[in-house]
Amino acid sequence: MPLRELLAAFSVFFLLSCLHYYPLLDFNVTMSGPDLALFFIPFRQVWVELLQQGHFPLWEPYTSSGNPIFATIQTAVLYPFSVLYLFLDFFAAFNLNLILHYALAGFFMYWLLRATACSRLGSVLGALVFMFGGYLFSIRFYLSTLLPVVWTPLLLLCFFGGWQRRDFRFALLASVVAVFMFFAGGVETVYQVFAWLVLFSLFPRLLFSTDELWGLKQRLGYLAGFLIFFSGLSAVQFWPTLELIENSMRSDGYAFDYATRWSLQSRDWFQFVLPDPYGAIAPDAPAGAGQTWLQSLYVGLIPMVLSAFYFVQGGRRAWTLFLVMAVSVALALGAASPLYVLFFEILPWFDSFRYPVKFIMPLVFALALASAWGWDRLRGLEHASRSRFGILVAATSCMMGFGAVDFYFDDLAAWMTQSGFGRPFYNRSGINLKNFERLLGFAALFFLFLYFALGAGKRKRLWAGLAVFVFFLDIFFSTQGSYQVVGKHYYTDIPPTTRFLMGDKELFRVYVTPESENMEAGSEQRRYFRGVRIHASGIPVEFRNQARVQQLRGWNVIGKKRQVLFLRTLHRLSNTKRLPLLRMANVKYIVHSGKEPLDTLPIAFMEPEEYRRELEQKFDYPPPLLRVYENPGYLGRAFLAGGCKALPDGPALKQALLDARWNPRRWVFLPESPAEFPCAGSQADNEEGAGTVEPLAVEPDGYVFAVASARRQFLVLSDSYYPGWEAEVDGVPVPIHRANMAFRAVVVPEGKHTVEFRYRPDSFYYGAGVSAFTLVAGSVFVAAATRRRREILE
Repeated sequence: MPLRELLAAFSVFFLLSCLHYYPLLDFNVTMSGPDLALFFIPFRQVWVELLQQGHFPLWEPYTSSGNPIFATIQTAVLYPFSVLYLFLDFFAAFNLNLILHYALAGFFMYWLLRATACSRLGSVLGALVFMFGGYLFSIRFYLSTLLPVVWTPLLLLCFFGGWQRRDFRFALLASVVAVFMFFAGGVETVYQVFAWLVLFSLFPRLLFSTDELWGLKQRLGYLAGFLIFFSGLSAVQFWPTLELIENSMRSDGYAFDYATRWSLQSRDWFQFVLPDPYGAIAPDAPAGAGQTWLQSLYVGLIPMVLSAFYFVQGGRRAWTLFLVMAVSVALALGAASPLYVLFFEILPWFDSFRYPVKFIMPLVFALALASAWGWDRLRGLEHASRSRFGILVAATSCMMGFGAVDFYFDDLAAWMTQSGFGRPFYNRSGINLKNFERLLGFAALFFLFLYFALGAGKRKRLWAGLAVFVFFLDIFFSTQGSYQVVGKHYYTDIPPTTRFLMGDKELFRVYVTPESENMEAGSEQRRYFRGVRIHASGIPVEFRNQARVQQLRGWNVIGKKRQVLFLRTLHRLSNTKRLPLLRMANVKYIVHSGKEPLDTLPIAFMEPEEYRRELEQKFDYPPPLLRVYENPGYLGRAFLAGGCKALPDGPALKQALLDARWNPRRWVFLPESPAEFPCAGSQADNEEGAGTVEPLAVEPDGYVFAVASARRQFLVLSDSYYPGWEAEVDGVPVPIHRANMAFRAVVVPEGKHTVEFRYRPDSFYYGAGVSAFTLVAGSVFVAAATRRRREILE
């Protein structure tokens, strides 16, 4: 495709994206959504702040007693477009990222379709289906899905472009695109797309005719090269992420019932042809029934008709697209599908993915392709009187239906409401009826213009362009303005409770009682969180996942297994009986908003009455009153314990931690007795740790302590235990032991010592080495292959 056409196409799609999401051009607001407010925005803010402080964001100290933020792939630290955060205001970069990626979605799909010899109008139509369809609109909340899905057309273009050109360099180019997808957090997307690439490499006639094919040996070599380059280039991210998963609750996979929580249901099919039939997009959306991960799947009646025509016409690619769509639906159905159940049991890592509805992506992608190719096939039927007559009948029928609905609108709306087709399980009857009327109106105009476009007149191109323009109006305005934005001040302003916690410069952690955020099983609550109204059983307090407030627990995307198990053990106790464990975990403040105050503890801070009145005036569902209690006797970030007791993981360890007689300064629980200081000889039962511990340096990924130890004993650090942490005593490496189920401890000898902890994960450094080597090797390969091709041409 000519460069001029590429530039023009990108400019048009970027302009359309700006028009659709024009509120985001005001960088004082940003996109609203629960997952954006809780995960994607705050964690990006954390790692950007760490970089600005001069620390590469391998580890953040703010959530879950410290957490590997880089290994949490959804934070997209290495994603190329994340570089915008380093040069622009955070929310300017965030908003531009959203606008740019929706533009790229349309542009890449247009480019892919043009590469298949699709007409310009057909390519525009397919690109609009992909770019403005309900699926891509819905995943604006989930950046780890949106960003990689956008690159899927370009990946296919590069991968199969190498086949057509007989050029192995395209395997490297395709691997780079796949790495972009992976760095964006798109594990599920990469998993799906790679599976189809392997299938098409083994059975290429599903897509290509015989004369277009490489031999099996060349195809498998090309596929192997692609996978090797991808594995090497992505190693810097893949290995740390794999390490995190292996040390998380996902290591054994999800329980089947939890994994299939949000599956495609029969009611969801209406979402393809009606905008928001269940009121999921509305600000006052009800809980309703079924999956809520996707608010919309809308593409409209026009792409459905064009796709149906394409499939009826048949052909190799039509059957292949139908296969892709069938498999996509079968997997999206989750527990209702034998194929999903089979894959859940036998495929590696498949049980680590939640929400089967995510597997609908290939269907949406195939629908965009089929719509474009169906348009071209229809346009190829010029002067076909039977087809033109059928299109005219369709236009007339839609127009008559439009008139009938408009004439009987009030009666139909009343009947729908009385019959139960309204709130809470459906959108309002009047809205659904209006949307049905809208569907018929756009379809009537489209078919009418298409009828003239298939005629013998001189203005066929004009009529064809008008038909595509009608579809553009349909799909563009189906969601335009249906999203919500919130002021960035919800992220930048510091509420009173958070300000109080940040104002204390000691080294401590904060604990939020479970009842402050979570309702009882089966109950739900409404609350505003960072400007977003959330209806759920669990809603976080204001400072969750933000920098500068160090917390015992965090709402992490991937929770560390030992930390989760420790918290579950803790939550078995009443608030009063939790205090010894909280003191051991360096918890100075307990934040509580339950109905019953914690009368046994001194209150350190409570939200001012003026602030509460402001919240109650501003929100119909204001957040609850927060009280901050002090936890007297809390231990420092690091403290000395006289000895140890060896207790492997299991009920005995949990019971020991819950024992009211346990003194954390007297003994520390280890999975096994350390060789350098055996538990049997520690006299831990009658001696507390003796000496002093003073922090000399505190950084996000390390500590330095000055320790004066009265004898050989344990230095316990209330940071979460995790692979990659190293410790030195006076510059000599010493082993780190997992302490008290989820924390760290080292043995320190008698005397004065300097103890240093640093996070230096082998998974990152070895992965970075492999990625660097692969990058160099790939560059050499491309240079050599380019020189060889030039020599052949000369």
